[in-house]
Formats: sequence, structure tokens, C-alpha cells
Amino acid sequence: MFADSAKIIIKSGKGGDGHVSFRREKYVPNGGPDGGDGGKGGDVIFVVDEGMNTLNDFRHKRKYAAQSGEEGKKRNCHGRKGEDLIIKVPEGTIIRDAATDQVIADMSGDNRRQIVLKGGNGGLGNQHFATSAMQAPKYAQPGQEAIELEVRLELKVIADVGLIGFPNVGKSTFINSFAGKACAKTGNKPGVTKGKQWIRLSKSVELLDTPGILWPKFEDQSVGLKLALIGSIKDEILNVDELAVELIKFLISSYPGLLSERYDVNESGDITDIIIEIAKNRKCVSKGAEVDYSKAAALVIDDFRSGKLGKITLEIPNSQE
Repeated sequence: MFADSAKIIIKSGKGGDGHVSFRREKYVPNGGPDGGDGGKGGDVIFVVDEGMNTLNDFRHKRKYAAQSGEEGKKRNCHGRKGEDLIIKVPEGTIIRDAATDQVIADMSGDNRRQIVLKGGNGGLGNQHFATSAMQAPKYAQPGQEAIELEVRLELKVIADVGLIGFPNVGKSTFINSFAGKACAKTGNKPGVTKGKQWIRLSKSVELLDTPGILWPKFEDQSVGLKLALIGSIKDEILNVDELAVELIKFLISSYPGLLSERYDVNESGDITDIIIEIAKNRKCVSKGAEVDYSKAAALVIDDFRSGKLGKITLEIPNSQE
């Protein structure tokens, strides 16, 4: 089971403004006000569509707005009501407020149609404000403003077929071959698929490309380190400086002399001194002409991931074959 989600912005229709006008007819003196009311704005309505099974349509269009009501007319004519916006979703879709995470609607079971945002009411024309003291009002009521809301749609999807396997064994390549086009990202190294990739084959058929599974025991911390080094974990949640230290330790033990050859550094020194020496040799400096340690650390990691500095493998250890 996979959780499909999408964020969209919905907006109800604004109510039409009331109209200010006065009756003007021959032989009818003092005709009085005859401004009509504004039309009601359209509602935003979610409806279950049994022909849909994913939220893929909402990844390409994010803004949905209902039609606003028309302004009232003269001769007491009412403005036209704005058309409702019908948004079709798969059965089982949960609609949440993106800001508060509160559930607004659950489109499952008997709940097949639900109004999520109501359109604004139309304003009253000046005919409603005539009194004995004010027989010719020159003002009308404005229409009610529209409501805009960002919502998150969630849908739990059960896949018809699941494709699993170890990293770098050809899962994404198989999907591309089956789909007849290069729709899944591939590469000649493990960890290329870093997250879920939805691949649409037709309106009713979608494939899901997932990262490879790993066999080592959970207490084996080297697995996480290897995944971080090859880029399978987002750098935003990593300490790049510490990661570079671990990478240099690995390179010195597995590829002695490689750092010295590429960066002209002394591998026998302290790891921190090696990174500083790399920064000086590669002119990694900040605005104040000071050595930029983090920039040099990122340089070493980038060189390693691009294949310029050795490689790490996720092959099954001999003891586990």
C-alpha cells in the first residue's frame, strides 16, 4: 500500500455586487430605485469518480476556482449565479486543510459528494434600502468575498503488482522497457532511485518505481553511511563536513594514494588538515579570502559521487550469500 498525495488551491466564487439604478420611464415620475441583487458565487464541490484511481491529475494543475456571481441589473433584474466547480477525486480520498492538517472531508463510503467551500452571497440592490426618509438610495450592498484555501488530498493506493529487488539490478530499466519510453531515472550505480516515481502508462494504469531493498542487519551502521556517500540520502538532512571526514577515511583505507594523486595532499596527516589542504589547493575560499572548509568537503563528496574517486558497493557480503 502506498500513500498518494497532492496539494491544490481551491477558491469559491465571489458574490455579485448589488446594483444602483433608478426607474426611468416616460409618464412615470419618481419611479424610484430598481437596482437588482447580485448573483451568488459558485461553490467548490468534490465528487467521487469511480473511474479514477490516482491523484495524478492534480500534479499538473494546482489552482481551481469557481465562477463568481454577476452584478445585479436595472429593472430589479437579479445577477446570474456563478457556476459551481466540480472537482472529481477517487473514492477514498481524504481532504485536509494544508495549514492545520485538519480533515475537511473523507470521500469514502456513502459520502459521494460534498461542498467544501460555499460561494459568496450576492449583494442587495438599492431597491432594498428605500425608506420613507430615503426614497432614492444611491448605494447598494457589495457581494460577499470569495474564500481561498490550500488543501492536501491524500489517497492510499494498493498496487496491483509490486516490483522489488536489490539496488542496481535493473528495476527501473525494466520499467522503461515495459513502458516503451525513458520514464524512470536510471544509472550504472546503486541508489539512483531515491524515492517513489509515479509513471503513468494510461488513464487507468500507473507504475510505481521504488528504491532497492537492502539485506544488512539494522544494527549495521555502515549501510546508512554508504547510502549517504552515494547520495541516496538527501544532503539537506546530513552534516556534509562529517560525511566528508568519513569518506576520506574510507578512501585512505581502500584507495591509498588516490587523494594524494588527485589533490596533492599528505594522506598521513589529520583528516581535518587534509580537507583544509584540499581547500587551499583547489582555492576553496570564502568572501574574506578565508579557507572554506565546507566547500572543500562538498567538493570531495561530489568528486566521489561522479566516479572520480573510487567507489562504494552495496554487494552482498560473502558471509551473507
